[in-house]
Amino acid sequence: MRNLRDYEDRYMETGFEDIQVYYRRKKILETVEKYRPECILEIGCGMDPLFQYVDFSRYLFFEPADAFFENATKLAGDDERISGYMEPFQYKAEAAEEKPGLILCTSLLHELENPQAMLEDIHKTCSEDTVVHINVPNALSFHRTLGTVMGLLGDEKDFSKRNIDFQQHHVFDLSELCSLVESCGFRILEKGSFFVKPFSHKQMFELVRQNIIDRTVLDGLYHLTDRYPDIGAEIYVNCVKENSHE
Repeated sequence: MRNLRDYEDRYMETGFEDIQVYYRRKKILETVEKYRPECILEIGCGMDPLFQYVDFSRYLFFEPADAFFENATKLAGDDERISGYMEPFQYKAEAAEEKPGLILCTSLLHELENPQAMLEDIHKTCSEDTVVHINVPNALSFHRTLGTVMGLLGDEKDFSKRNIDFQQHHVFDLSELCSLVESCGFRILEKGSFFVKPFSHKQMFELVRQNIIDRTVLDGLYHLTDRYPDIGAEIYVNCVKENSHE
């Protein structure tokens, strides 16, 4: 069982995570630009819900953590196009009836004891036209591989201190993520990794804080996966129901 209060506290005190969130959102916005959904459903909006950055006709979000939900509600204000559920995501007929064009499940599956159950509920919520965007940390990222050859991890799939602190239950590589998604009835449209993070969150934050690296370097690290597609800090898939015509 996840301790949501501890998770909120740890999330809000991590320095480099804000930068990681920026590049995670950049990848999501590329998906939004490509598929142009009218209705978006976001699972676990955290402190930075995506409705602030995109155009939409309808926006739904699920967020069980008190502080995150209260923040999202405040940001939504009196916008009647936005509806929130203060609970973990699960299949709801009323959400499915909205026929979301895009469902976002970002930085979440690896934290769940049973990610398959989450994917099954997402599958039931999808229409034939729904695209699902999923991302998780990459077990085979540059910095985890570096940690392994340095002896800090016995294997890329070992749990790091950060994995433990954030109550994470799984460490996925892209092949494993794709297999899980396909086993739950989805067909993958695009997949890959993004943002090469050479060092740990703490080390990266120090490099930024001391102005050793700047936004130009960070943007370069984001695009480095164009050349080296497997070593990004996070992996993603865009998928649809297996019988979809997307």
